[in-house]
Amino acid sequence: MLEKTLKHLQYARDRGLEVCFAAEDASRADFDFLTQCISRFEPYVGLFFLCDTVGCLTPEKSYVWLRNLLEVTNGAALGVHFHNDMGLALENTLQAIHAGAIGVSGTFSGIGERAGNVALEQVLHGLRMRWGWEVEGIDYSALAAVTEALAGLGVRANPPYSPKAHSHETGVHVHTLLRDRHSYSIFPHEEPEIWFGKCSGASNFKYLFEHHLNQLLPQQYYEQLRTRIKELSIKKQRSYSTSEVLSLLDQDLLPMFSSANDPVAESQCLKDANLIRFQVEQISQMSQAMLNALVDVFNQFGCIIIACDRISHFRQNLLALGSHFGQVMLHRSSDGDGIATVTPTPGANYTALTGQPFDFHTDGSFMPVPPQVVALQCIVAAETGGESQMVQAETLYNFLQEKDPIGLQALFEPDAVVTTTVNGEVYRGPVFVRKNNQVMLTYRPSDHQVTVQAKPEVAQAYNLIKTYLENGADKLQYKLQPGEILVMDNTRILHTRTPFQENQGAKRKFHRLWLDGKPDSEKLADNQLKFGFRMSG
Repeated sequence: MLEKTLKHLQYARDRGLEVCFAAEDASRADFDFLTQCISRFEPYVGLFFLCDTVGCLTPEKSYVWLRNLLEVTNGAALGVHFHNDMGLALENTLQAIHAGAIGVSGTFSGIGERAGNVALEQVLHGLRMRWGWEVEGIDYSALAAVTEALAGLGVRANPPYSPKAHSHETGVHVHTLLRDRHSYSIFPHEEPEIWFGKCSGASNFKYLFEHHLNQLLPQQYYEQLRTRIKELSIKKQRSYSTSEVLSLLDQDLLPMFSSANDPVAESQCLKDANLIRFQVEQISQMSQAMLNALVDVFNQFGCIIIACDRISHFRQNLLALGSHFGQVMLHRSSDGDGIATVTPTPGANYTALTGQPFDFHTDGSFMPVPPQVVALQCIVAAETGGESQMVQAETLYNFLQEKDPIGLQALFEPDAVVTTTVNGEVYRGPVFVRKNNQVMLTYRPSDHQVTVQAKPEVAQAYNLIKTYLENGADKLQYKLQPGEILVMDNTRILHTRTPFQENQGAKRKFHRLWLDGKPDSEKLADNQLKFGFRMSG
């Protein structure tokens, strides 16, 4: 660290810059290490500032500390930057100057994070009154006007020991608090209060979700929320408390995406499972802020992964999705609750009930009304293999648009394909459907259960689908773990799983749930869920 810092200091000096160096948390640093820094940095800096970052110094210690540092460093040019957490910043600063410090970093009216910094006007008057020292170039008669102007703007420091004196807004502070709550606080019995504004970082939101909501978002979304709160703070010229931000999140007034379901750009393609994985304890106890985040990501990418901490509540967590993603749809493979168990079954002729390779598809493709949402919950994972694979329909659409645009349009015709089940039932339907400026996909290839025949004018485009899915598709592959639920837009996501050995470890077991995409909960209006995708261009 020392060598890297010296390199930067030398770089600045060689370019004619005057540098002051501030040593954060110097008042709690190892004395020998601190003196080593002062001595080695001295040739490159005009002033070395000693920071009492958490305001833990006392007047007596401030005086002795400065005297000892000056003695060991042979009178190095030292300044001080003291905080007021215990109400001692002024006296500590005066004692440090009396001991030999030649510079002070502070603010007018003592404004600053937590209980603020030392008030410069108080330091100036204190030096004048105590020792008759005046600072050259200062118009002492103008000091009152500065503090009065700040007071008129409502700008003032928080009183020491007050609740607001335990508040933190700066991102780097909150980031450190996540690792060690005493890093920016010396009060063991006070819980830090996190504020949000133009100085906030992604860590502010990470702290909010982990400590207040006991829920985790992917890191990228903390960063996007940081961008939103900065924009709002600058626009409104104010900061926001934790309770205010929770209210904004509950009202979905801090969206993570500027406009959900825009044509998928390269950076928005589904390539990283960490972008869609959320962690909650129980879905039924999910906060409104977390629900809004889930919906934002579901609308953006077409799928989400919910990792539930209490994995013993398998059925409860899966069925709780109905409040947010629509009514459960019963079908011939499900039980009375709508849950179908998917596990290798001896003698089964349905590929999903084996460990054999499985083609990409959407569920219920030959039904009059297919489910809009499909949820797959892992109960037991295969030891090797059995990974879920997903492809976004818009990437397939763009491929067909490039290779066979005429055939692509024919895939929208209501009789583009004919599906015949093993029971002799016949269904005719399109592969793509336009609805409310969105494009939706319904696709299933021939297998042991159905035979799918494309009519001649769409045969080439239909065969290109299989070619793309087998050879060229941008796939996301993720191995669900017990308790994790993959929730997919069944009109936008083609899914399958990789093969696995049926006799390896415990038998692989999944639950599948179909939902109609029309939630009945007051928490989520029907039109908040977006299905399908917009055509690019």
